[in-house]
Amino acid sequence: MKRALVVWGGLELHEPEAGAEIVREMLAAEGDKIDSVSVGIPDHMHAPVTLSALGHGKHVYCEKP
Repeated sequence: MKRALVVWGGLELHEPEAGAEIVREMLAAEGDKIDSVSVGIPDHMHAPVTLSALGHGKHVYCEKP
């Protein structure tokens, strides 16, 4: 949880692709330590972040809008 808080700390919420890029970087660096991704961010960011996590073969829980 501590890592997730650090990752999202400086993210501008109107930049969904930036969020997806952060998830891609985190999964590339620490993917073997991550089993699943919980997407609890603004609705307009759900798709890119969810697809990024799925692309890395992770289980995803995404809040519905």
